[in-house]
Formats: sequence, C-alpha cells, structure tokens
Amino acid sequence: METEADIKAKNDLYFAIFVTVAVTVIQIIGFYLSNSLALLSDTVHVVSDLVAMTIGFIALRMSLKNPTQRSTFGFHRAEVFSAAFNGILLLALTIFIATEAVQRLQYPSDITPLPLMFAAIIGLVGNLIVATRLQKNENMNMHAVFLHVAGDALSSIGVIFGAIVIYFTGLAVVDSIVSLIIAVILSISAYGLLRSALSILFESAPATATPEIIITELKKIKDVKDIHDVHIWSICSDIHFATAHIVVEDKPVSKTKKIVNKMDEAMKKIGISHATFQIENEMCENSICYTWHGEERHHHH
Repeated sequence: METEADIKAKNDLYFAIFVTVAVTVIQIIGFYLSNSLALLSDTVHVVSDLVAMTIGFIALRMSLKNPTQRSTFGFHRAEVFSAAFNGILLLALTIFIATEAVQRLQYPSDITPLPLMFAAIIGLVGNLIVATRLQKNENMNMHAVFLHVAGDALSSIGVIFGAIVIYFTGLAVVDSIVSLIIAVILSISAYGLLRSALSILFESAPATATPEIIITELKKIKDVKDIHDVHIWSICSDIHFATAHIVVEDKPVSKTKKIVNKMDEAMKKIGISHATFQIENEMCENSICYTWHGEERHHHH
C-alpha cells in the first residue's frame, strides 16, 4: 500500500524526469553549437541524472510490492541496489570526463562561448528547480537522485564561469580545467553514494543505532539486568532491524510483556523499525545468580 511519502516521492520523480529531459535536449544543442567539452561533461551528467531517476522510479515501484513467501522482507533492497548502481555510474563518468579533459589540455579546441553560456544557464535553472523539490526527501534512492542533480547544478555554475572567461579572454584551455573540476565533484558524490549503499549491503549498523546506543537505551528500563548478542542491520535507508538477548529476573512470561513493550518504544525512538528480543531469566541463590539460556544454565556472582 502506498504511503503519503511514497506518493510524494513518485510525483517528485515524474517532475524531475520531465524537467531533466528538457534540459538534456537544450544542452545537446548547446554542445553542437559550442564544441565545449565542459558542456558535454555537464550534458553527460544530466543524462546520468535521467538514468538515476528512471532506475529510482523502478526501485520505488519494487519497494512497494508486498512481501512473498520467499522474499519475507519485501523488495526494499531495490532502493539500495539502485543507489549502488548510480554511484558506479557516477564513477565511470568521472573517469570518462577526466580522460577527455586531459586530452584537450594537450590539444585545445576552439570554443564558441555564447551558446555554451546560454545552454549552461538553462541547465543550472533546471537543476536548481529539481534539486529544491528533491532536497527534503529522506529516501536513499531519492537522495541519490538529489546528489546527481545537485552535483550537476555545481557543474553548470562551473561551465557558466568558464564560458565568461573564454568570451573575454579566448582561453579555450579553461574549458578543460572546468571539466576536471566537474570530474572531482562527480567523484566525491560517487564515493558518498557507494559508501552508504555498501554499508547497508554489508549489513552494517546504522549510525543512529549502534550496539552501544541500543544497550544504553535498554539498560534504562527497569527490570532489564543484562543485554547481549545484539545485532542491527538495515533493509534500506529508513528500515532498520535489531535482535538482542535480554536478561530479566525470573518471572512468568505474562509479566515480561510490559518490559518488551517498553523496549519496543525505546527502539522506535532511535529509529529501529522492528526489534526481536529473546528473554532470558535470571535466578539467584546464595549470592550466586544463574541465567537460563533455553535448557542451559550459566552462573555468575
């Protein structure tokens, strides 16, 4: 079932795709008229935005599918795979642009600055409109698209600056320098995106809910004596799971329900969507306490 956030994300993607297609057409024409590598680099970046948005839309649709008997967590990981693919795509674009820029530094080409400037300004306006709309969306996949667009906006600023310098000085080498700057921007975006996606794929704990944080929160609850075997992982950017063994004083299962409810509330406060606790009883005799793990008994003082 689609939530309000899902509907907003889908509408934002529709809008972003429409604007980006228009920007792409204008910048292709601008490249044809200006022969600017910087504008070509920016155009390639815009095309990568389109690919990111299309993949993002597919991933969003997949994440809304219901769980199955085989895929019990649903298909939320599609968001993460999409983000990882986008990161790899950005990295490949970085290498392509940097290689072309180095070649043009050695063999500069003539640049026509006015169509270059016009196309870059249109690109900047389009990117700013899209980035503003996507900025507040917390979905990792939407954040990946936002990074693409924001990086492209910075690229457009660089292209406009280069066009102004070329117009007044005739130094075509500026175009290659701007292209290299765009490549650096792309590489930074690619690194951040890949790091976030791989962190989830390797089942790392989210920064807001490490084992230390969870243990600290649970120990604030009355009757919780000890916590061990804590595991946390993420399905996607906003769905986190946790499991833990909780030691409490020996009492009937019906009496532990309130403790579990309090623990669930504590987990939700730190962003854990679903937590599973194994309750273990502690019994003390003559200053020696035993913790029961199923059929096994371990003692401690």
